[in-house]
Amino acid sequence: MRTATKRLVTTAGVIGLFTAALGAESGASQERDNGGLTGQVVDAVTHDVLDSVQVKVKGSDVRANSSSDGSFALDKLVGNKVALVISRPGYKTREVSVFVTTPPLKWTVALWPAR
Repeated sequence: MRTATKRLVTTAGVIGLFTAALGAESGASQERDNGGLTGQVVDAVTHDVLDSVQVKVKGSDVRANSSSDGSFALDKLVGNKVALVISRPGYKTREVSVFVTTPPLKWTVALWPAR
């Protein structure tokens, strides 16, 4: 009787560990909201702040426009690293890869005039 009980507990323990491992693996494969980033866009020549600059996460609908002081914020970003496409009429479009952090890091990006 003792052997049967021990065997049952061992089998249940293995099933429990297997289920827990599957749950951990499926959770690890799902990307989650990792944080965001903030920044300011400036003219590369004059260093003046640029408003109405579109900052878009490549391959998604996540985007923001810079405000009158050149600042922008993106949050609820998925993954550890994202590619941003930064554009404004009259300037060369720029693509940069950045790391997503919590709390969001602040960085400055310069756009060159399109001549």
